[in-house]
Amino acid sequence: MNRETLLKQIEQWHADGNHQEIEDAVRALPEVGRDFDLSCMLARALNNLSRYGDALEILESVRDQGRDDALWHYRVAYSLYYLDREADSIPHFERAIALGDDHPDTYQMLLWAKKAAKQHLDAKPEGKNTDGEARTAFVAKAIATLELNMRLQPNARTMRLEDGLDLMLRDKGLGYVNGGGSQLSPEGEITSCDIEIKLAEDSPEIIETILSIAKKLDIAKGSKLKYRALAGGTEVEYPIGKLEGFAVYINHANQPPEVWQKHNVNEVADELHRLLGNNGTLVFSHWNGPKEVALYFYGEGGADAMQAKAKPFLDTHPLCQNCRIVRLA
Repeated sequence: MNRETLLKQIEQWHADGNHQEIEDAVRALPEVGRDFDLSCMLARALNNLSRYGDALEILESVRDQGRDDALWHYRVAYSLYYLDREADSIPHFERAIALGDDHPDTYQMLLWAKKAAKQHLDAKPEGKNTDGEARTAFVAKAIATLELNMRLQPNARTMRLEDGLDLMLRDKGLGYVNGGGSQLSPEGEITSCDIEIKLAEDSPEIIETILSIAKKLDIAKGSKLKYRALAGGTEVEYPIGKLEGFAVYINHANQPPEVWQKHNVNEVADELHRLLGNNGTLVFSHWNGPKEVALYFYGEGGADAMQAKAKPFLDTHPLCQNCRIVRLA
């Protein structure tokens, strides 16, 4: 397999969540055949396998080549963050952004790292802003609304999407997140949600920029970006979203009491997280309804493939007997 073919195969394995195949293929190469790009892809796979120390070791081996590479710094930061070295990860997240990383996830993880690092400090200087968030005031000239085809609880929407997006918009001087809301079914289940963004400018360039950012967000297919100028004009709408998803509905009354005494929904969620990896838990949420508990999974690789990975577990776990599986996007 030549290098170009291997790189394409690695990207396909990554999209499908087959990270072990990536490690096996790259490690099978002779050391002289493992260049910077392949080393970084190996590190990404190891991170996705939760082997953060191994990933960091690989990345350190190509440090000289990665000093001015945004992705290298992001992957180093990712490894450090999940090794509980949040303070050490912060300069690498910031360096990735300075080198041109404009993915909202990078800002989200930078924010998480700064919040976690503050929690680990023995003392915090009073009156000092340590979260690094820009606090620029904007006079809004336009509004963009992300209408998300996702069943996200408000805290999941805030922590996974809104906070990082807000930090990114402020950092770039584009605007800020003004809040969000949820649409409910008659039973109280969230069926969709939205995020409102106030923008400092109204121009074709700002539309293009916001649309580019929205397309990078981890959101489901069927979502929309709506844009309108506050001075008047026609609202425009753009399709966005790349993730697919499915829900597992567990009925409270479907199992004998002794099953609930031995098992709980958290163990189901944890095992599905492990099985699906980044292919089903890029964004995760849940709902505790009057009759059912719903677990929502959104990720890459396609809903059918995600369900296929989950099926053997769902077929055998006591709580999941007779559960409902519903495709979301």
